Amino acid sequence: MDRSRRLEVWRARRGRLVLVVQSDFVDFDTILMMPLAPLGEIRPTRDAHPLVEVEGRNNILVGQQITAVLATELRERVTESS
Repeated sequence: MDRSRRLEVWRARRGRLVLVVQSDFVDFDTILMMPLAPLGEIRPTRDAHPLVEVEGRNNILVGQQITAVLATELRERVTESS
């Protein structure tokens, strides 16, 4: 598996999109990430839930669900960090 980088969007094992927020300067077996929810799946709060466009669709960054997952949970890189 390719190594994930900060601010890349990945598809996790169950198909959910996640944003990697872990620093590129650490190399752990786990990755700190925030899930993305399709617009309309949850009710966003403007200050707490920024919109992120992925593959032409708006998604809500669900910051309150920040978590660490095993790096092997990330299946497919969707966007590259800039």
